[in-house]
Amino acid sequence: MTCLACDRVQQIREQRNVFFVAELEESYVVLADGQRYVGYTILILKDHVEHLHELSQERRLSLFKDVTDAADSVVAAFHPLRLNYECLGNSLAHIHWHVIPRYEWDPEPTRPIWVRPEEERKVGVDPEVLPELVSKLKGELEKRITRETILSR
Repeated sequence: MTCLACDRVQQIREQRNVFFVAELEESYVVLADGQRYVGYTILILKDHVEHLHELSQERRLSLFKDVTDAADSVVAAFHPLRLNYECLGNSLAHIHWHVIPRYEWDPEPTRPIWVRPEEERKVGVDPEVLPELVSKLKGELEKRITRETILSR
């Protein structure tokens, strides 16, 4: 069976993923395909592991540093009211973290975004705006991470 996250990782490695932002220690940072919540970011573990408890303590800590660096960067770049963090695994069995900005216009700010209709959540991003969003987030990440740790294309 094909893993959609592994497919994304392969696209990133082949420089074919337009949502790619940066490579961090344990993960690849990408903007989510749907940008209803502008700045919605996903971190995909570089290798196929399904459960956090299967990672060593060292890798878990390193991955969570990736998550917090990305989250700090989302806040600085897009100025949401708050962030939601999720690492689910029920639909996609490959460790990945969602960093979801929440804004004042949010119709249900106290509930997870998954309760909103899919057609509302998965609003695409204008191809002319996407490079600006990627650049903004990447710029903020670069402020937080040494050049040796962030690998860009």
